[in-house]
Amino acid sequence: MNNNGVVSLEQLRACSRQLAAGVTIVTTCDVKGYPYGLTMSAVVCLSLEPALFLICVSEKSDTLGPLLESGTFAINVLGRGQETLARTFASKGRAEKFKHIVYDLSSPTRLPVLANALAVVECKLIDTYAGGDHRIVIGEVRVTRMNGGLPLVHYDGRYLGVDTGSHSFDYVACRDLSSERA
Repeated sequence: MNNNGVVSLEQLRACSRQLAAGVTIVTTCDVKGYPYGLTMSAVVCLSLEPALFLICVSEKSDTLGPLLESGTFAINVLGRGQETLARTFASKGRAEKFKHIVYDLSSPTRLPVLANALAVVECKLIDTYAGGDHRIVIGEVRVTRMNGGLPLVHYDGRYLGVDTGSHSFDYVACRDLSSERA
């Protein structure tokens, strides 16, 4: 805390890293049909009735503009073993993210849906709110799919695979992604 009683950015980031979260890739297409996406853990099922999801997207993200233009997005829930995919979509820029991955364009929304995602939630954007350096986006759920498997979790700058047999976590070596988030 500084002299004014305000928490520093470094303190807030360190504290926030202690909150374990599922790892997703949020995807959309721009009006020309080009795919965009980013790795995200700021994803919440906001309401069951009506079915709503909430995501928080950096105002600097390359994906935010196309998402707002198209008015649709897909939340692809990643599973254990998909750390490389999470790292790829955590980087800035659109060009290379979709180059070497398998995805389909869903019907009827035409959203990029990643192969082997544990689950996919397709949403229609219904509202946005300013949230500091992020945009809070609320989407109405239109389609869900579940493939099953074990989730990928992000905690303290690392990806973790959940081992349900022993109720423990396996640490997966990776670099700290806190400064790379889109």
